[in-house]
Amino acid sequence: MNGKERVKTTLEHIEPDRVPLIEVAVGNKLGSAVMGREVNIFFSGDAIKNLIEANTKESPIDKKEFALKGYKDQLEVFSKLNIDAVPAMPGAFTLNTIDPFGHSGMNDNPAREVDIIGKNDFHIKDEHGFWSKVRYNADSDTSVIYDHSLCHEGIKGLKRLIKIWSEKDYSRLPEEWAMSVEAMKTIKDHPLYKDHYIMGYADILPPFLEPWTPLFLEWVITEPKAVHEYMELQALGWYAVLEHEIHTGVLDGVFGSMDWCYKSGCLVSPKHFREFFAPGLKKIVELAHENGLKYIKHCDGNISDILDIMLDYCGIDALHPIEPTGGLDIGDLKRRYGNRLTLCGNVDCGKMVNWTPEEIESEVKKVIGIAAKGGGYIISSSNSLHGGIPPENAFAYSDAAIKWGKYPIDIH
Repeated sequence: MNGKERVKTTLEHIEPDRVPLIEVAVGNKLGSAVMGREVNIFFSGDAIKNLIEANTKESPIDKKEFALKGYKDQLEVFSKLNIDAVPAMPGAFTLNTIDPFGHSGMNDNPAREVDIIGKNDFHIKDEHGFWSKVRYNADSDTSVIYDHSLCHEGIKGLKRLIKIWSEKDYSRLPEEWAMSVEAMKTIKDHPLYKDHYIMGYADILPPFLEPWTPLFLEWVITEPKAVHEYMELQALGWYAVLEHEIHTGVLDGVFGSMDWCYKSGCLVSPKHFREFFAPGLKKIVELAHENGLKYIKHCDGNISDILDIMLDYCGIDALHPIEPTGGLDIGDLKRRYGNRLTLCGNVDCGKMVNWTPEEIESEVKKVIGIAAKGGGYIISSSNSLHGGIPPENAFAYSDAAIKWGKYPIDIH
């Protein structure tokens, strides 16, 4: 089997030739070391910095070529690491103000001006007066949104944003998004395409990566109508993008990567998750299913209190990344949900930084032994193969998955 066949078979809860591998991201530092050349894959802090710099007057880059290179680099790095499922995220190449990091759909506001206000410090502005400030830290390889216009405008700003979004034409993609989705088509021309399961992207996006998150959580209680309208438009924006992604003919499945939980549970109550977030996710999952595509949901943290909603109401097909540091027991999830939910992940990517290759192999072997029998399990890190993981450890991880993941599983 090739990777495309292997993932599809597993998502049907049938045993393939071996356990497939999936990652939603690989850091640029690791990817460059693996390839022996500089790559630019969306996820790491420097990749976000590169996206921002591509929109500055000081270092403008041909945006279509920027996107084409990103899709190509991602496919080649994932292939080199023997990862079967490859994400394709059009938001990775569109810079916005409400969520600059590529998670927001076409209803976000495209950046119209980027000012460099200090070393690796950027001020991103749009045509409506919204802005965000982002700082890149090379030591930690992180890009952080440290200030935002909505922190200052408050609920008036949110309602102003909702009015702008409600007047948009969702039948047509803005130029920036159309370019990025058009560039996705080139994946099909790549010689590695046929061997890999390609995942498009769509999700619902509460602003949990933004400095105005505390305000948003207050508004869930004090301004429920505005929150409902905001989340409804968020979902509509990604629904529209996903329709265009599907029309490229590239996709085998769809994933979403917005985090809603911390180690102790969801950042809102299950009641509020069901009320404000789940309806939009349900519509996106239904669109995927209507087009014969499975939906893989990534969410860090402890998802226990909202998992039944995601599965029974929203209809997700697979859960990623099952963080052990979030208190999740993959064996328990396998027993309770394994016949109707594909499980992905559980190999601690934090420990992969300092583990020896032998320790990594031992952990991979253990997780496969717990979760892989009968199918319905895809091995993955507990978040991503980030830039702090040494390349030899990344290869030890994928080599161990191939070695111990052959069916029938015989690990005691």
